Amino acid sequence: ALVERLLEAPPRIVVVDYRLACGLTGDQLIARVKPALPDSVILGFSSDPGNYRAFLNAGAHACVGKGDLDPVRSVLDIARAVERFSRN
Repeated sequence: ALVERLLEAPPRIVVVDYRLACGLTGDQLIARVKPALPDSVILGFSSDPGNYRAFLNAGAHACVGKGDLDPVRSVLDIARAVERFSRN
C-alpha cells in the first residue's frame, strides 16, 4: 500500500528511513519506486552509516545521517542534499 500511495502523486523529494513499518527496508522501497520517480530526489536517512551503501545501491541520490539525533543538523543535511541534487 505504501508503494502505491507514493506513486499516486509523485513527490519532488523522498526521504526514506531504513526501518519501515510496512515490512520493507528503506533500500527495498527505493529499489521499487525509483524507476517510477525519475524526477524525484530520493534520500536515504539512517543513524547507521552501515546502511548508506544499501541505499545508494538501491538508487538513492544521497544518504543523510540522523545527526547523532540532532534534528536541526539532520534537517540542514537534508536541505543541502536536496539543493545539490535538484540542480541536476
